[in-house]
Formats: sequence, C-alpha cells, structure tokens
Amino acid sequence: AAEKLAAKNINAEVIDVATVKPIDFDTLIRSVKKTKRCLIIHEAARSFGCGAEISAELNECLFGQLSHPIKRLCGYDTVMPYFKHEENYMISCQKIIDEVLTFFTE
Repeated sequence: AAEKLAAKNINAEVIDVATVKPIDFDTLIRSVKKTKRCLIIHEAARSFGCGAEISAELNECLFGQLSHPIKRLCGYDTVMPYFKHEENYMISCQKIIDEVLTFFTE
C-alpha cells in the first residue's frame, strides 16, 4: 500500500510493531511528529485492542500537535467469519489506500 501511495506522491511511513510488551513508543511518536497524522492498521477487533492502546498513548503524548485525529483501520467487533468469507473481514491493500486517500489527503 505504501508503494502504491508513493506513486500518488503520498509518502507513508510504515512501522511494524513487532512486540506490544514492550512497545517502542519513541519510534511511533517520532514518526507521527513528522506528518502530524497516524493511521493504525491491525486485523484484530477494533475495540479494546493494541490499536486502541497505541492511539490512546499517542493522543496523550501528542495532544494538540496532530493535524487530524488518529484513525484506526481494524477488524470488526465480531467473530471472524469462516474461510469462504474472510476476504470481507480482512484488511486489503485497497482498503488501506482508500482510507488514506479519503481521510488524510486534505
């Protein structure tokens, strides 16, 4: 998704959070400070997950410095569907691109 966005002159920095305990908030904060925007992507349910915790911490550390609210692109708050329908649940490259284009290109 980042490569396809770069072709549209949108430079997205991708940070793969390898561990959540401990989590490298310094790297996340430095990255978000560059653009003052953040899209958190994960396939787990939206509520009560790692994405919510990362969003909360970034909001506490960067309050007033962001140009947009932190956005989360996550799985749904429901049971994962059987394999025949999982493509409707999973986050695709196109969903990421669409989210960035509609929310962050103002």
